Amino acid sequence: MSDLLHRAQIELLAKQLGVTPERIAYLERFSSVELHELRNRISDAMFDSNADMFRRISALMPIVPLSIAMPICQKICPPEMGGKAAGAIALAHPKKVAHALSLVKPEYGASAAPYLDPRAVRHVAHLAPPLPVVAIANEILQRRDYVTAGQFVDAATPELILEVEKGIDDDAGLILSGAYVFDAEVLNNVVGLIAAHNRARVNRIVAAMLNGERELQLASLSVFSRLRPELIALVGDVLLEEGDDASISALFQTFRDAGADDDFANLLRAMKPETHAALDAIYAQR
Repeated sequence: MSDLLHRAQIELLAKQLGVTPERIAYLERFSSVELHELRNRISDAMFDSNADMFRRISALMPIVPLSIAMPICQKICPPEMGGKAAGAIALAHPKKVAHALSLVKPEYGASAAPYLDPRAVRHVAHLAPPLPVVAIANEILQRRDYVTAGQFVDAATPELILEVEKGIDDDAGLILSGAYVFDAEVLNNVVGLIAAHNRARVNRIVAAMLNGERELQLASLSVFSRLRPELIALVGDVLLEEGDDASISALFQTFRDAGADDDFANLLRAMKPETHAALDAIYAQR
C-alpha cells in the first residue's frame, strides 16, 4: 500500500475520533490495511453503542408520516443526532429512504452525512434517488469535506455513480474525495464507468490535476496509481493530450518532491511503452 493511502487512513481515523492527525501519530506504524480495519471496528462499536435508543426512534416511523416528521426533525434535531438516527431508520425501514431523502434539505443532509452508519448506507444505497443525493453531494464538496464524500463512494451503485458524475461539476472535488476511498476495486469501478460513459470527463479530471495545487496533484496520484493497467494507460494518453512539456514535468517533480516514488513508479509501469517513453523524454529535459 502507498504512503499516500496510508496518510489518508490516518486522516480518516483522526476525523472519526475527533482529534488532529498529529494526536494519533503513534498509529502511523500500522499499515494502511490495519488502520482501515481499526476504523471499521471503531465505527461499528460507536454506532452499536447507541443502537437501542435509535431503534426506539425508528419504531415511530410507521406511526408518524415522514412529511410531518422530517421538517420537524431538521428544525429541532442537531445534524449529528439526525445522521445517527437516520442510519437506524434506514436499516429498519429501507423502503422509506427514497421519500425521506426527497424531504432532506441539502445543507442538513451534508451536516448529517458524517454521522451516518456506513453499514446502513451500503444497505439502502440501491434505493437512493439520484437528485437529492447529488444535491447533498454538491453541498459536501462545496464545504470541501472530502473525507465524508470519499466514505460514501464505495456504497454507490453504478447508476448512482453516473448520476453523481453528471450532476457534479467539481473535478478537483471528485479527485480529492477519491483519494479517501480505500478499496482499489471501488476506484476502478468508478473510473471505469466514467471513462466508458464520458471520456471527456477523464480529460477534464486530468487537466484539473495538471493545473491544480500540490494537494490535488498528490490526491490524483493516489487515485490513478491504484487503477487497473488499462485505465492507467488511458490516463497516460490523456496526460499527453492535455499537458505540455512544462506542466507534465512540473507535475512529475511534485510527485518526486513528495517522496511518492512507489506510487509514481506504479503509474509509469502500467502505461503503454510509447507513452512511458514520451513522458520519460519530457522529464529528462529538466
